[in-house]
Amino acid sequence: MLLLNENFLFIHIPKTGGTYVTNVLNALADQEIIELKSQNGRLKHSGRNRALDLFSKDKKKVVLLSNIRDPLIHYLSRYNFQWWKRPGSWNDSVKQKYPSFPELSFDEFIDAINDNSLKLKNNNNHKFIQKFNGGDIGSCTLNFVSKLGKRPFKNRTIEDIFDDLKEEVRRKELILFNTSNLTDDLRNFLNETLQVENEKIEEALKVQKLPKFDKRIDGKTDQKFFLKANQVSEQSKKKIKEKEYLIYEMLDFLNY
Repeated sequence: MLLLNENFLFIHIPKTGGTYVTNVLNALADQEIIELKSQNGRLKHSGRNRALDLFSKDKKKVVLLSNIRDPLIHYLSRYNFQWWKRPGSWNDSVKQKYPSFPELSFDEFIDAINDNSLKLKNNNNHKFIQKFNGGDIGSCTLNFVSKLGKRPFKNRTIEDIFDDLKEEVRRKELILFNTSNLTDDLRNFLNETLQVENEKIEEALKVQKLPKFDKRIDGKTDQKFFLKANQVSEQSKKKIKEKEYLIYEMLDFLNY
């Protein structure tokens, strides 16, 4: 997370372009743009509730900023990164269900990351989902809500929380940058809302260029190792649309 003066707080959702946004903001850093730190180091992936508890004296004045990404592309980014190949990332129940682990097909990855019974060490959603009233909710949606949803969560459905987030967007208390249009969205925000000079914005954007390709955890960037959207089966696309329908509804709501 990144605090921009006392009025704006950027919440980093993994694999949505948050590092790029953070780097651009840091490139523009002055006395009004600081990165929050704790005694245990960076709070890079903290959600709104923890962030506001830590620093805000008047939470009502803080406008939240974050990124939103097409779920299919988001899944592909996470799959291509292959974070589960870190030693100890997933437990033995995953290996039992998928004999070829750590090699996983894209369809197997979708099932695994959304199977809360597997208790993945790198997937906290199996705990978070218990706060809601049932539903086969996808991993991207749960990440989105866990980072941006406003407490309390008890006795509320995830649909209720998305309705609240839409209302915050209407009131301009929440600004979402679309990862597919990230540079332009960020440029417009810096210019129109923060009133940063165009020359300074373009200089920061020039230095901190948005990566054209994802990378893998082993550092490989050769595109022959990467699954692309046009290679995804219709079955996988359908599964993602069903599980992440709330993200797609939010994207439609934002008129992207």
